[in-house]
Amino acid sequence: MSNVLTKSQKRFVVMQLASGKGVVETARAFQREYAVLPSIQQMSRYDPTTITGAGLSDDLKELFFKVRERTVNALHLVPNAHAAIRAVRLEDMLTNVLIAGDHKLALAILAEARKNAEPFAWDADAGDDDEGDE
Repeated sequence: MSNVLTKSQKRFVVMQLASGKGVVETARAFQREYAVLPSIQQMSRYDPTTITGAGLSDDLKELFFKVRERTVNALHLVPNAHAAIRAVRLEDMLTNVLIAGDHKLALAILAEARKNAEPFAWDADAGDDDEGDE
């Protein structure tokens, strides 16, 4: 893929990252939208909260922080939104460390993901399933 993105493509990436999506998820969304798979490194350049995104243009930084603020303010309206965003970030982290071959760190991330998912685990003994008497 060419390293040069159009203005609308840059805005798309910035808005995805600002709304809490990780670079892997953003790259997948970009591929669905534009039929081109960008590199993870290319996506990370559009997050001004990271070292690689520090040189982002002022208008894109403004867009990023406006979308980020709107997203954070809306999180309280959606039950378990923080856990869902954390799960997405953990998935991105896991993907990156598996690509790097760091299996020890991958296990640590999986342990965090398991802790994150525990409140949502289904208890078969709880008796609240939908099967049976109607």
